Amino acid sequence: MKIGDQVRCQAAAEKGLGVIVGQQMLFQNDYVEVFFAGSGETISFPASELQVVQSPADMVRQKQFSPARRVLLRLFNQQLQASYTGDGLQTAANFKILPLPHQLLAVKYVLDQPSPRVLIADEVGLGKTIEAALVYEELKARGMVTRVLIVAPSGLCLQWQEELRQKFDEDFAIYDRETVQTLKQLHGQSTNIWRLKDRIITSLDFIKPKKMNQEIQETALRRRGWHNEHVSEAAAQAGFDLVIFDEAHKLTKDMSGEETARFKAGKALAETAPCFLLLSATPHQGDSIRFRYLLSLIDPHRFYRGCDLNPENVKAITVRNNKRAVVDFQGQRIFKQRITSLCKISRDKAEDGIELQLYEAVSEYVSEFYNLARQEQNQTMMFLLLLYQRMVSSSSQAIWKSLSSRLASLNELKKTIELGRTEGETAEIEADEIQELVAEAQMVYLESRPYQDLLKNVSYLQTEIDLLEKLVDLARQASLGRNDAKLRTLLELVDEFRIRENDPELKFIIFTEFVETQFYLNTCLQNLGYKTAMINGRMSAEEKRAAKDLFRTEALFLISTDAGGEGINLQFCRILINYDLPWNPMRLEQRIGRIDRIGQKYDVKVVNFQ
Repeated sequence: MKIGDQVRCQAAAEKGLGVIVGQQMLFQNDYVEVFFAGSGETISFPASELQVVQSPADMVRQKQFSPARRVLLRLFNQQLQASYTGDGLQTAANFKILPLPHQLLAVKYVLDQPSPRVLIADEVGLGKTIEAALVYEELKARGMVTRVLIVAPSGLCLQWQEELRQKFDEDFAIYDRETVQTLKQLHGQSTNIWRLKDRIITSLDFIKPKKMNQEIQETALRRRGWHNEHVSEAAAQAGFDLVIFDEAHKLTKDMSGEETARFKAGKALAETAPCFLLLSATPHQGDSIRFRYLLSLIDPHRFYRGCDLNPENVKAITVRNNKRAVVDFQGQRIFKQRITSLCKISRDKAEDGIELQLYEAVSEYVSEFYNLARQEQNQTMMFLLLLYQRMVSSSSQAIWKSLSSRLASLNELKKTIELGRTEGETAEIEADEIQELVAEAQMVYLESRPYQDLLKNVSYLQTEIDLLEKLVDLARQASLGRNDAKLRTLLELVDEFRIRENDPELKFIIFTEFVETQFYLNTCLQNLGYKTAMINGRMSAEEKRAAKDLFRTEALFLISTDAGGEGINLQFCRILINYDLPWNPMRLEQRIGRIDRIGQKYDVKVVNFQ
């Protein structure tokens, strides 16, 4: 017997089939914890009293088939249940919101499925959180769901908790490392703390399993093993009726088909939860193979390895609403127009020559050491170099700061390398997950790596130091005592918009990829007398909320990074400037979705710097 097997107990035949959710040894006897969906109970039995029920797949393999009459009766029973559970929406009018037509249709689509396992792929700003919460309330009202787990990016967990409390009067607990450790101390190490509460929110990067291999130090290995057993595996074994994954496109396998840690977490929960929702505005990500892997979490039989992505199969488990098509109850379109324009940065003045010189010098450095890193298969260094290339296009200040940091690290390494260095454990992220991080988070992660990850061949150490000293000096010259071409263009654009819109109090959101560029823009705008606000990934949820309130009430400019802007709704502003374009075009849509969403009263204007 193993966890996940269906079993029947003769001593409790009236409870029907149960699912094994835990195993333990007591007094040299095997005991099994069985969860019964009908009564919601979890009961411990001696393993000898249980009989494993073969799965339908096993019975087909052994050519064991039920009589046709029994199959028809079972089908009729399922149709009756589907008719009952799909009989209108029971809870839509019970909360502090008025759902829109497209949201009600999305909920009905889920309820009409033979099994409520669906990808909700509405565009950004259409209210996928509301739709998922309504699905939960409807399933709960029908007695189909009691226990629910919501898995979201760490920066959105608190937002989920607040929305569910304010709009649906639902209290969800947030599980993180501190919470799990505290509950373990209170209830004992053998307790599955994921069963203590029926409504839980946690982050994807917390719940995912940690990599185990022989290269890891013994202490770190024990710590990771504890995490995998008491966090990742325990959550999958906790018997949740409904699991919801927000930003679900982060779950997919890598390009080769190998399971990432995030995919493993999604797969384990998908296999044990009867009701399963994936939420993502950008599920495809331009890659059909990875999209198929994502859909396999919902229906592994329909989307098996190697199958073609049949549009009919995709539509069978996917609901997607488009912004320009949704209407209110009077048939009026909800969203205004989106007007996007491209602004090319011209560096044709004599004072801009230093910027062009810096760009060419950094490009040569990146090209030379990227080729060396590729020969050594050093993906960490390759990612860092590509970030430097994007950074020099962002601002001279950003590349000056980062190259100075790199130079200081290498000089420190040069002094201590002969003595050796003991590295503590640092968080590990798989290559595909590094790509998914925003640039700000990528830089924090890469610069925190041990020197072995960023310099595998120390024979190049002095060569890189000599080159970096020249680059840092050049970046310093390009940064001090002058306004760069991008900043001049930004100021001209702001004046043009204020005149065109005839609004001297017009608000602007400026998105950049890098914190150093953000600080530079903030200082420059404040020196010109503008009131500004900033949001980035280093800030707490409370600090972000305060910055948002400052922008709404006083500030004319909000300067944000992608990490900071995640989940922040700003539909009271209508002008957005992409100072840097993100590497992933899907992230561009996420940015614009901050203002192009329900509640926006004006046409949205977007300007992309190039």
